[in-house]
Amino acid sequence: MLFQYLCGFKAVFYSTHSDDEPFILKNLIEKTRIAFVPLYMDVQQLINYKQYCKPLEKNDRVKANSLLEFHFYDEVMEFMLANNCKLEQEIISWLYERN
Repeated sequence: MLFQYLCGFKAVFYSTHSDDEPFILKNLIEKTRIAFVPLYMDVQQLINYKQYCKPLEKNDRVKANSLLEFHFYDEVMEFMLANNCKLEQEIISWLYERN
């Protein structure tokens, strides 16, 4: 997690795997009532780093569909299902560190 202070307001940015961990993000938000903001976990990251994406496994599809039932992270889950892709957060972090 990355904590950042902007204009006197504390924003908590959460960075993790985009393939599986939105469940953890959802749980953190529900349990803590803190408005975590996903960091590097959006559709644009999947598009930008498509060459590093892996195909979804059966379990990934089940989890993505479960999140869609909760209407949590819909845009990303729909993109992942439609494009049969998932992306590990470590790839994004590694590439950002290199640049």
